[in-house]
Amino acid sequence: MILLREIILNIVEFLKDDISTLYSCILVNREWCKIIIPILWNDTFKRIRPFNNNGQSPEGKQLISTYIKSLSQESRKSLKKYGIKFLTKEKSLFNYSEFLRSLDAYYLKVYVRSWFYFTTRDDIDIAKKNYKTEQIQIMSLLLLNHFLEQSSCLISLKIASSDITEEIVKALQNNSKARSCLSNLKSLKQHHNVHPVSTRLLSQLAEHSWNIQHIDVAIHTEISELSTLIFFQRNLKRLTIRNKNVVFGSRICKNYTLSNKIDDIVPAILHQSSSMTQLKLESIKFPLEFLNQFNNLTELELKLCGYNQEDLNNFTQISLNNLEIFLLESKYPIYLKPFVDFIRNSGKNLKKFLLHGCQIEDPENAQSIITSLTNFSPNLVYYDGPILKDNTFELETMLNQCTQLRTLLLHPSIPRCYSPIPSINFDPLFNIITHNKSHKLENLVIIHAWKISEGALLDFFETHKKKNIGPIQFNYEKDCTVFPGISTICSKYNDFGVGLDCKITYYPKYYYH
Repeated sequence: MILLREIILNIVEFLKDDISTLYSCILVNREWCKIIIPILWNDTFKRIRPFNNNGQSPEGKQLISTYIKSLSQESRKSLKKYGIKFLTKEKSLFNYSEFLRSLDAYYLKVYVRSWFYFTTRDDIDIAKKNYKTEQIQIMSLLLLNHFLEQSSCLISLKIASSDITEEIVKALQNNSKARSCLSNLKSLKQHHNVHPVSTRLLSQLAEHSWNIQHIDVAIHTEISELSTLIFFQRNLKRLTIRNKNVVFGSRICKNYTLSNKIDDIVPAILHQSSSMTQLKLESIKFPLEFLNQFNNLTELELKLCGYNQEDLNNFTQISLNNLEIFLLESKYPIYLKPFVDFIRNSGKNLKKFLLHGCQIEDPENAQSIITSLTNFSPNLVYYDGPILKDNTFELETMLNQCTQLRTLLLHPSIPRCYSPIPSINFDPLFNIITHNKSHKLENLVIIHAWKISEGALLDFFETHKKKNIGPIQFNYEKDCTVFPGISTICSKYNDFGVGLDCKITYYPKYYYH
């Protein structure tokens, strides 16, 4: 029987994303059913359910209905006290809640709302939308506690609203089953565009969850609890921190009160440097001189961290041999020269290189960036950064030698790309891309201050058509100078199958005033 189970599990490993086939496997026999059901029900909240025109999810409603069947009589009675009706007395064949391994608190609430919508729509009160926000909250929190009691082990937790996080805090404080459930948590993430995560939750998790491998949260002014949580992890691999205490206006970038506390979190991050493979920081000015300690880092993203020239010069001394993805965005002036040395020291395994900034203090060094990537990053797939209008030779060489290159997002390398007078002629670079016989580009995007002619675009599409190597996506940013009728030409070649979704695009501007 053990051998049979191992064989079935090996088969299912290849089918884990094929939900319809897994449901068919349930019907083979009882043994298959007992093995497949826990797999089907371990990440129900991770799968995005389709929504109707009213913003409700029929599948989400059915999911909640199934979980309600496993509620205790005591829980059902407590719901009825709040006027929640339509609770079936039917019991489910399995206690599906015990199989749950991934919980998304946002979708828990969304699906509960859908349950109320569909369950009551045939009732006379539906025209009045007679279910209340309070009822949705009560049922969401009750199911949350039910999952924390019934699931033997939650591996992934994604949080959103403060009421959910506070309920988790209470459960961790008062319920030993909840503490056991979250003791082997591997992933703690937070939905974007919500308030910073509760420091009380971080404090509780620091006491009970020491096996987290992926943390992705937003912070405000208090960071000591997050520092403690990071420090106590045994094998943290991926860390994303977004500072929500930053105000951006059209020309404003101010970081309130956090900068003097950043030293509190640096030791905790450094404590995890040997295990870390991914580090993403937004509006957190982490000292660049410490990056050399992250020997296993494969992905580094530094967004709007406020680095000046002295800070950026540290990149000349940084060597990250396993780095595959690098991104830096800045509203402050960017100096390109340090990145030339950085690519030389860290470019061996680099696949994606993204450098965003609209104020380039040494634009002439864009040529050296392109050359350095060509010479030291043979596996480059994606380049999103500056180039000079005269870098035709360097671009041609890159296309010939970087044989894996599939995406180019080209920015003009000028001091102020958001207000160039006059626009910069892209046609010479366009001509190189059009007639190069080596490249296998799938995406080409031109950003901000470029100017293209009708003849150059038609030549690009017609030449690509003759190559017969599949469609290419071409996008031009809304601030580019283009000719009348460009959208018609793009649509025409989209219809021909030469272009793929070729059209205008939008791209943020990064500058500080």
